[in-house]
Amino acid sequence: MRLPQRLALLLASLLLAGCEQVRFEQIPGGPYRACEPAWVGDWSLTSLDPDAESADEISVLRVEADCAAFQVLIYKDGAWIREDRFPDDEIKIVFSSTTQHRILGLISPTPAADEEKSALVAVWTQQGDAIDIAWPDVRKSAELLVRSTDYAGTVTRRRLYDVKPVKPRNGVAHHIMNVDFSGTRKQLARLLDREEILDAPSLRLARIPAEEQTRLDPLLRAAIEAADRADAAE
Repeated sequence: MRLPQRLALLLASLLLAGCEQVRFEQIPGGPYRACEPAWVGDWSLTSLDPDAESADEISVLRVEADCAAFQVLIYKDGAWIREDRFPDDEIKIVFSSTTQHRILGLISPTPAADEEKSALVAVWTQQGDAIDIAWPDVRKSAELLVRSTDYAGTVTRRRLYDVKPVKPRNGVAHHIMNVDFSGTRKQLARLLDREEILDAPSLRLARIPAEEQTRLDPLLRAAIEAADRADAAE
C-alpha cells in the first residue's frame, strides 16, 4: 500500500512519513471497526515530540458522527481552511483492540492487486479529554526482528541519496529503515502486547471545550462546505 506523505497532515507525529515506517501486514487484534465513539467531536492537535518544529498554524481534527469523516482543518492567514478529509481513495481510518492496547489503523480501502498488504498502526490512550497517540519505534522494531525468532517480518535499510541528509545520531551515519511485520491478527496483537516496541506518545488530541466549540462550529462548517464545493467543481 502506498502511504503518502500527507498522512502527516492528519497525524503530525509521522514526521518521516514515507521515509521510516513500521508496517503491519494487517490490523492487529480482533476484526477492526470503522468508528470509536470516544473520537467523535472536535480536537486540537499538538505535537509531543520535543524535536518537532513549532507549527505556524492552529490545527483541528473534526471527527463526524459515526466517524463518517475525519476532517483536518487549519487556521492560516486569518481564515479556516480544510487541509484534508478521510476516508478517501487512498486512506481509511479504522480501530481495533488487543488485550493491552487500543489500536488506530491506517489502511488502503482498495489495495491494488500488485501492492503488498500493509497498514500503519498506532496505540492510543485516553485520559479525560485528551488522547495521546504512540507509534512503534522503527529501531526497536528492527532490533526485535534481528534478535527474536518469534516474529516474522523484514527490515529494509537504505542510505540517503536523493533526499536531504539527516543529522547523524551520536556520531553514527543515519540510514533510513522500514520494518514490515507479517502474521495473523492474533500474532500481531501478541507482538504489540508482549514486546516493548512503542515510542513515547508523539501526538495529543485535546477535546475543544464546549464554549469554544460553539464559537468555532460555524467557522469550521463554512470551511468544510467551501472545500466540498471546490471538490465537486473539479
